[in-house]
Amino acid sequence: MKKISVVIPCYNEEENVGPMAETLVGLFRHELAAYDYELIFIDNDSQDRTREYLRALCAENHKIKAIFNAKNFGQFNSPYYGMLQSTGDATGNKVNVSGGNVGAVIGSVSAGAASNNEITLKGGVTVGSVLGGQGATTTDNKVNLEGATVTGAVKGGSVGGAGHELTVKGTNAAGSIVGFEKLKFDVGTAAASNPMLTLTGGASTHGWNTLEAIGTTAGPVTLMQSGAAMTFTGYNGAHSGINSADTTEFNIDTENRTATDHKVIAQSYQYRGQTHAVALGGNVYGGISRVANATRENNITVSSGTYTNAYGGYTDSVPPLPGSAAKAHSAEHKNSHDNKITIAGATVSGTVYGGYTNAAAGTATKNTVNVTGGTVANVVGGSSAAGAASDNTINLGAVTVTGNVTGGEGTATNDNKVNVEGTTVNGVISGGNNATSGNTLTVKGTNSAGNITAFQHVNFDASTANAGTSMLTFTGGANALDWQTLDATGTSTTPITLMENGAGISFGGTYDGARSKINGDDTTEYNIDTENRTASDTKVIAQSYQYRGVTAPVTPSGSTDVYGGISKVGNATRENNITVSSGSYTNAYGGYTDVPLSGTDAKALSGDKRDSHDNSVTIDGATVGTVYGGYATSPTGKATKNTVNITSGMVANAVGGYSTGDAKENTVNVKSNVSGDVTGSVSTSGAASANVINLDNITVGGNVTGGSGATTEDNFIHLNKTTVTGSITGGTAASGTGNTLVVHPGVSKAQSLAGIQNINFFLDQTHDKTAPILELTTTGTQNLQGVGIGVGVIDGAHPAFRVSEQFSLIKAPGGTIQTDPTIQNTSSAMQGVSLRYEFDVAQTATNEVSAVVKKAELIEQTKSFVETRVGATAFINQGVDFLVANNIKAAKDAASAGKADEATAPKGYQLWAGIGGSHMHSETGSYVDTNGLNVGVGWAREESLKNGNVVYGPFLSYGNASYDSYLNDNTHGSGKFRTYGLGLMVRVDRKDGMWYEGSLQGGRVKSDYDGSIYAGINSSYNVSNTYWAGHFAAGKDIQIKDDAKITPYLRYFWSHQGDVTAHLNTGEDYDFSEVNSNRTRLGFRYTKQSNAGGEFYTGLALEYEFSGSAHASYQGYETPSPSLKGASGMLELGYRFMPADGNMRYDLRLMGWQGKRRGLSGDLGVKWMF
Repeated sequence: MKKISVVIPCYNEEENVGPMAETLVGLFRHELAAYDYELIFIDNDSQDRTREYLRALCAENHKIKAIFNAKNFGQFNSPYYGMLQSTGDATGNKVNVSGGNVGAVIGSVSAGAASNNEITLKGGVTVGSVLGGQGATTTDNKVNLEGATVTGAVKGGSVGGAGHELTVKGTNAAGSIVGFEKLKFDVGTAAASNPMLTLTGGASTHGWNTLEAIGTTAGPVTLMQSGAAMTFTGYNGAHSGINSADTTEFNIDTENRTATDHKVIAQSYQYRGQTHAVALGGNVYGGISRVANATRENNITVSSGTYTNAYGGYTDSVPPLPGSAAKAHSAEHKNSHDNKITIAGATVSGTVYGGYTNAAAGTATKNTVNVTGGTVANVVGGSSAAGAASDNTINLGAVTVTGNVTGGEGTATNDNKVNVEGTTVNGVISGGNNATSGNTLTVKGTNSAGNITAFQHVNFDASTANAGTSMLTFTGGANALDWQTLDATGTSTTPITLMENGAGISFGGTYDGARSKINGDDTTEYNIDTENRTASDTKVIAQSYQYRGVTAPVTPSGSTDVYGGISKVGNATRENNITVSSGSYTNAYGGYTDVPLSGTDAKALSGDKRDSHDNSVTIDGATVGTVYGGYATSPTGKATKNTVNITSGMVANAVGGYSTGDAKENTVNVKSNVSGDVTGSVSTSGAASANVINLDNITVGGNVTGGSGATTEDNFIHLNKTTVTGSITGGTAASGTGNTLVVHPGVSKAQSLAGIQNINFFLDQTHDKTAPILELTTTGTQNLQGVGIGVGVIDGAHPAFRVSEQFSLIKAPGGTIQTDPTIQNTSSAMQGVSLRYEFDVAQTATNEVSAVVKKAELIEQTKSFVETRVGATAFINQGVDFLVANNIKAAKDAASAGKADEATAPKGYQLWAGIGGSHMHSETGSYVDTNGLNVGVGWAREESLKNGNVVYGPFLSYGNASYDSYLNDNTHGSGKFRTYGLGLMVRVDRKDGMWYEGSLQGGRVKSDYDGSIYAGINSSYNVSNTYWAGHFAAGKDIQIKDDAKITPYLRYFWSHQGDVTAHLNTGEDYDFSEVNSNRTRLGFRYTKQSNAGGEFYTGLALEYEFSGSAHASYQGYETPSPSLKGASGMLELGYRFMPADGNMRYDLRLMGWQGKRRGLSGDLGVKWMF
């Protein structure tokens, strides 16, 4: 039970003490029965009967006490002494003092408990001392200072006790503070620049964990300040808390973050999402944490000002526990990541950090530093005192960094990126202080640096290079780098200096030749190499080279040569085609394949390597020393199928292909004078074979060589009215074979011949037969022993030579010629593809070799040309057969239908149509296969006769077919036929079953031919000529049953093709004679009607062709003649379907043939009646 003490001061109160006691006792008995009580009367030396009455009251009630002062102590001391004698609980009192001067303020005084009191001092009040409670026990007292000055001590309780709180608002002062378990500072009430509580009583000691701040503030607030030292027991670093968004911490710490200091400071720090630069203590920050909350996702720009250091994120740990994150309350501790800082005009004399942490195991990663302006001493992407600093990015623009640039500082520094563009770095650019992988330096524009180090990738964007300047110039003396780290993007046909160091750059053992890559369509390589292609040099150069598909000539910077395709790393140069029309060059190359490091092609990435092939270079007006079609330097590289064309200009030498390996199948075409040598190909260690040189009406000032190599075979040199000042060599190898000199009509000259196994001369009617086709200017002996000499005719259009004509082939007017007794390869020659000559070639003088025509005839294969005429006749005959088999029947049916309707609607002529397809194999001494389509449209009218009826009318016919002809030696020709005709037909049917029919038609037939009758040379022609055709037939229908009949018949067929002249694409004109065909056919047909409205039929026939021969001639020489003459037997089987009430008829017929016409043929006919 709590006890209430009532202290009652009295002086001369004899009339009041009794009633007072009675009233109070009644109150406690009735209204405050839950409390114990005592009444203390303190008499201050009364002179009346007060003391007498008090003694009586005490005697009546032991809870009433009296104190008698020996003298009068005054109105303050006497009550105060009485309070000290009370034994009740003195708690829950409040004292509020605003303004004025007070000697002392006490929350409560009691001989027992003096607790739970609250004192509030404000309004500028000055107090001598403050005591929360005075008693036997004192707990949970509160003192609030709100603009107060206490000259003495502020105490929570007289005997200490727990739970005392001091709350400070505004600006206050106190001599000392004692006995408080909590010191609370409401920082929202702090005045700018003024401490919230200044201690004036000398050195003091406080419990660190008693301090607490209420609210937040952006700027620093001084909570406590003392001129003398303040010592904080239990100091363990800042007190900290964070906001609910996990972006900002609020810290309390001593000014110097030590246990003994003169100030206690409160401040908030935004560690996440900061977008405004914060200047503190000479530095500038983005995100800050003083208690190891992770600084992250901050992005600031510093455009002005002067600072020692600048931080995108700064994560600090808590002294005196270095590296500890014990006070961090964010979801992420210790690290500094994903921060960005941009210096755009400020001055930083120390270092710019993207992210910084000194927390134990903290990492600095994914931070970015941008420097676009201002002055900066050093730049670090990320720095960690005890962890990794990786994956940071530094972007430097057109600025000067007076010190060093480092991607990362930490225990591991990998995957950092440094990008420079127009930057000057006086010191070293480093990927990191502990770098092992992934650090990348990217260079754009023009830059300089003392040195670079610790990068696993150094990339240059060549598309940003400035002409005439190095992308990265080193200023710190000679340096050593890893060659394998270099790379470049972008392309340039002119060389770009990536790196330059006047003192030298050494790549040591890491250098293995050019670094190269190719584009996706395998046409262009992009190379990086030292200027002199050595491991130590002063420059690194980048340049793109198109090695495939070049169509415009290229002259690299500083070069006197012109190129088509170029490879510097062994990619095959191929499929380039250039024309050089102007300029002066040392050399010209259609393709140039070079390889580094003594011939290795290890850097070639194309699927085709080492070689130079299928290139073409044309000189049409330029001045060139040596022209190469293809050039390959690899030890195994080949130069094949390249072409050099010289049409105009000034050229010294021409080489089709040059290589160390084989150089084959190159071509050199020269139509303009060459002052030096012409060579088909050169191989320094392989074969130089199968090359072709064509010299057309020019002068060669030097020598002509088909091939120069270890082996030289099958080279061809063509001379057409050409003078060679030097010698002509087919092949330089002593064991060469098949090297051939071809001399065309007109006079050509050369000094001498060597390395030639065959000489072919071509004749035509324009050449003077007595003048040599080849004149040798040697004054010595030309040895032609073992050389085969052949003769050919240049053109099928020229008049044919006659037997016994003689031609001078080769002559040495000033020397002699030595040949074999019987010259080789003299048997035959061709004019065009048709006429074969046999020549006798012999030495007719000591200095002359001539040829005499011995025999002339058309080759057997010319028969293939005439097969087309026979095939055309066969197709014309098929058209007549289709008329007989289908169209006369269609006309008869249409006319009969019209006759039946005359009573109601006379129709006159009735329209009919028919279409059918067929296949025919015709023996001609060889054979022709034809697949064709025939169409007939006509009008028919039926008239009654005394003993029957007659059907007659006009018709139009069209035929279209393709054919293939084969001679016995499998010579193949093919083409198409098209016929257009107009004719008349008539059919008479007698009542006794006899019938007669006939037709006559005329039109044009168009034929074309395509084939090869000689040496694979294609021959073709197109002709168009008239044709005529007709037939007559008689037969009888013998009814053997109501639904069946047998029909014997005899037919005569005739056709005629007019003569025509065909001009072949090879120059020959062939005269084709007319072709006549006379056939008879004797046979019978059995026909049976079906219940489905159609009829089946079958039959046998014997056909005989009495003529059918085709003839042609060329310049009076007759070709072999194919012929259709002969007998053929036919078995036919068919079905004709005639739907009731329909206008269409269908006829499917199959025929088997034996004899001149063999195999199976057939047609499908469809007829309309309108």
